[in-house]
Amino acid sequence: SRLKAVLAHAAQNVPFYRELYRGAGIRPEDIRAIDDLRRLPVICKQDIRRAGEAAVTPLRPGEPPRIARSTSGYSGEPLKIWLTPAERRRRLLREFRALLAIGFRPRDKLAILGPQHAGPRGWHERLGLFRTRIIPPALTAGQMLESLREFSPDILWIYPTVLHPVAARAGWKLSRHIRPRILITSAQVFRPLYRERLLADLNSEPFVMYAAMEVGRIGVECPAHEGLHVDADAVYVEILDGQVVVTSLENFTMPIIRYRLGDQTEWIEGECPCGCAFPRIRAPAGRDADMVVLASGRRA
Repeated sequence: SRLKAVLAHAAQNVPFYRELYRGAGIRPEDIRAIDDLRRLPVICKQDIRRAGEAAVTPLRPGEPPRIARSTSGYSGEPLKIWLTPAERRRRLLREFRALLAIGFRPRDKLAILGPQHAGPRGWHERLGLFRTRIIPPALTAGQMLESLREFSPDILWIYPTVLHPVAARAGWKLSRHIRPRILITSAQVFRPLYRERLLADLNSEPFVMYAAMEVGRIGVECPAHEGLHVDADAVYVEILDGQVVVTSLENFTMPIIRYRLGDQTEWIEGECPCGCAFPRIRAPAGRDADMVVLASGRRA
């Protein structure tokens, strides 16, 4: 299976995991079923950062140059992630699959407002299909608003904190400038009052995309709006003490195995009305470090 292949590769070729599993007295061949994965140690960002190059598969002669990406740093110090071009392409294809699932049509225009990396235009965009514009947050609020108005997107994909100054610049009347059919949020929790105010103005259909730079797309809200479907063919998700622990089934350059993200969520049982068989989770309610315990014992 893909999980066994990742585990065997990490134990044999990545010094960090080789020493980690040796210290725990575990061999890859001991992992024969998915439940056996629980025998492996849970790691976190600090463990990967301390390991440095030891957490990365050594570069082989003749191997194509690798691509460096960094986590946003929204919840702390950024972490550099290494991918091969093929691993990067697979991530992009999964993002495209998620966009198609929520209604991205060939003639739609997609604007992304957040720390994304602009790449060269694909052949499809030169034909006027699936047009995409990335608007960097380094621009001023006025410049971002002008770019949105000029592009007039059908789908707007945002980091909530990046859009906030733009909405404020528009006097919380973005609908005077753009009227996207779909509003996607990711990376950060969309606070309820802010969300309600924005949606009341735009009247867009909202969707949540859940991802982490360490593993790529984790889940996407389906059109039934009854939770997020996990990309179970690319990531294996556990929820331990209410927190997401994720294992990538695709990362071989920089394996991510039983990695605690700290996002708070829970499983949704039963079948989804949309018909998708992938398991569902609730939209993450924030990172554990962002939570406070109320007098009632409830976390918020």
